[in-house]
Amino acid sequence: MALNRMYIRDANCAIVTYDVTDAESLEHAERWIDEIDEAAPSECIIVMAGNKMDAPPNKHQVFAN
Repeated sequence: MALNRMYIRDANCAIVTYDVTDAESLEHAERWIDEIDEAAPSECIIVMAGNKMDAPPNKHQVFAN
């Protein structure tokens, strides 16, 4: 992910999106957040967004608390 760090290092904010119908997608999102925390300035704002919320509830694998 060295190339990613080049883009992240000057970021003011980041939006990390995950698929609520795929639990593994949330794990990948968490790794992206770690990457952003390491490479971006400390004042970088990170926002997570769940995608595919319109899928039937029985398809959701990730639930908000």
